[in-house]
Amino acid sequence: RQARAIPEAMSRTSMHDLNTAQVIVSSPLRRALQTALEAFAWKIEEGVALVPHADLQEVGRGQLPCDTGSPPGSLIKEFPQIPAKMFLALGEGWFELPENEESAAGHREGLKKRLQRLTQWLADLPYERILVVAHHGLFLEWLGV
Repeated sequence: RQARAIPEAMSRTSMHDLNTAQVIVSSPLRRALQTALEAFAWKIEEGVALVPHADLQEVGRGQLPCDTGSPPGSLIKEFPQIPAKMFLALGEGWFELPENEESAAGHREGLKKRLQRLTQWLADLPYERILVVAHHGLFLEWLGV
């Protein structure tokens, strides 16, 4: 229900007009993909691509079952409305935590690098209007809040 209310809620704010969005980039975790598909179905129907990006996954990767990603094959089956190539581009182990990030200090450093890489990737896209669907904890870290 919350996802369906997003376009209407955004239209009542001073935020940029959603009609000009050129691409939707989402965390590949199920709840983010579900939100993107529900909230921005009308943009996807217009042909705006939904691109899952591994660096948008939740901050606490794997600490809770809902923060654990799925292999591309599972996502392809669950989300047939998203082209398979988008999930295949993630790579088979996209959701696995690297060994050097298993400690708290390693995790913080890895997260910092991940957010820098993500920011640069988004800046390099040939679009001016990008919708990003991710997780509360990730946005807090990304924005330094």
